[in-house]
Parts: sequence; C-alpha cells; structure tokens
Amino acid sequence: MRKMIFFISVIFLIILLAIRYRNVEFHQFESRKLTLSRQQIIEELSLRYPESAKYVQCKRNALVHAESKLKKISPVTFSSLVAFTELSELNASSTFMQEKIPYFIFRNSLLPEIFVFLYHDLCEIGLVFDRMNYFVETSQKKISSMDDFEITILAGYIGGAYDFRLSDVAQFFNEVRREKISLNPFEERLLSDLLQLQLFKIGNDQFIPTISGAVLGIMKSSPLAEHEFNHAIYFVNADYRKSINDFFRNLPDKEKKIVLRMLNHLTKGFAYNFEHDSDLLVREFAAYFRSPDIFAKYFLCSTSFVLDEDSIQMMNKIAKQIRLLESNIPYYREFKTLLTLTNGCAEKK
Repeated sequence: MRKMIFFISVIFLIILLAIRYRNVEFHQFESRKLTLSRQQIIEELSLRYPESAKYVQCKRNALVHAESKLKKISPVTFSSLVAFTELSELNASSTFMQEKIPYFIFRNSLLPEIFVFLYHDLCEIGLVFDRMNYFVETSQKKISSMDDFEITILAGYIGGAYDFRLSDVAQFFNEVRREKISLNPFEERLLSDLLQLQLFKIGNDQFIPTISGAVLGIMKSSPLAEHEFNHAIYFVNADYRKSINDFFRNLPDKEKKIVLRMLNHLTKGFAYNFEHDSDLLVREFAAYFRSPDIFAKYFLCSTSFVLDEDSIQMMNKIAKQIRLLESNIPYYREFKTLLTLTNGCAEKK
C-alpha cells in the first residue's frame, strides 16, 4: 500500500512539473508575441503619423543629455523666480535668452498663484508634461511607462503647451509614487522645483499642495500662451470660473450644438475626456472660443473642419461675450485684445 502511495505521489509530482514547465514556455511565447506586436504597432503608427514619430525620436534623444543639462540649473527659490505682468514679457526676458539653460520659472505679478515654466525646446518640455497631460485631461488615468507611452503619443500627438491645477500635478506625482512608476529626469526636476518652492508639502506619504495655484508649461514664442494663461485664470479665480460655467450652461441650444461639434472635433488629435469631465469641457470652451482666430488657424482649419459663415459669426459673437466676462479680471483689464475671424483668417480689430 505504501509503495502504491509513493508511486502515485511521484507520478503526481512529475505531472505538476510538466504543467509548470509548459506554463513557463507558454508565457515566454506570449511575451515574445506581445513584444513583436508592440513593435509592429510602433512601425505602423510611425508610417501614419511621421511628425509624431519624429517627436518621439526627438524626446528619446533629449533624454540622453537630460541629466547633464539639468545639472547646470541652480536650485530654485522664490527669489530666483522671474516676475512678469504681460505674457509678451516672457520671451523678452534677458534672463531667458541664455540658451544654455533649458527653462526658467516665471511668476505673474497680478496673479501670483500662477507659475509659468518656459522652455526653449519642444522635446524637453514634452518630457516634463506629456505624461501628466494625458493623466489629467484624458480618460487614461493609468500612468504608462515611458516605453508604453510612446505608443500613445505616436497617434498624431505633438505637445508644446500645458496647463494644470497644482492639485492635479500633486495627484499625478502621488499616483506615480503609489504605482512605483519611474520618472524621467525632467519630471524629477519639476517635482524637485515644486518642493523647493514649498508649493508641495508631504503628509501621510502624499504630496499636498500648499496653495490653490496653477502651473503652466509653455514653449518660447508659443502662439498658445494666452490660451494656457486663460486656463490658469480659470483655475485661480473662482468668480471667473463661475461666470464661464453659467455662460456655457445658458448658451442657446443651436449655438451649444455647434460649439460641442467643434470641441469634439478636437478629440481626433488629442483624446480630451469631455464626456466625463464637464469642468475640462467648460474651460476648453472658454480658452478656445475667446480667441477664434487661434482656434481656427491651429485647430479647426488645420484638421479640415469646414467653417461656414454662420459658424464664423457665432464664434465672433461668443468671443465678445467671453471678453465681457473677463472685464473684472485684473490681468484682462490691463491687456485687452480682440481678434475676430473672417473666412478662417485672423484680423485685429
């Protein structure tokens, strides 16, 4: 009887070892198959979106020299921040003209809760903010590794201008810490700057914002600087935020239908989470429609959206109404411009 039990045990052990070996072999095959399919995806997307493929390669190249470039920058302090009043001062800053420094941090004099990280290089600013941008403004709330994220941005995406509540930035870094995701050197530097400026404190192993502020990432001479700055004002000024939400909610049905069609058209280039994030929808509405010339030139006309005469008139009308809502904002009281749209082209009035 004992011999039989021993014999059965040996056979059972052999079967278990065979199954385990088979599983290991299967997983190795599946992993190899996954690697091949990932490479195929990259190749296909690179052919379909050559500009995005160049952008991804440019970011890879920027990572090679990241640590040596960032070492040249002294630790940031509030006294080292460059004050500005009007956006045009950012590019005119003599400090920023030192091309050897990748970026400078500016703080608005009229709205001191707004911090602008101004960069020289498109690929370097993308390394700082692209993953955060996808985490905050799309439905992809899971942060990808750098390698997997390349597949995401290969689908026709090129960055260059970014806006965040300070609380969203904290949420991104908290998720990174929770999921044990590696940061690239530019992301690490941003986190270090925010801690040095005491805009974050650490409590219960979490990054906690110390103010209700806004962080912008902008490329030097970007035509979207005012768009991003409008988001920052929306973040820090509760009265403006409420007035824009009330205005959007009370749009006539016919106008709102056209507005939503235009905004949803943008999701072909960037996966805005408009369906589940009403605050994102409203703040993008304000920033795009307050400057119909920029909206048309860089977003609608460039993606083959057809603008008829009724749409142009509606966009100009909404722009004037939004500008009226801005009259109580200190920044907009001092610096007024109104650009109107004519046949898809901008003309200053």
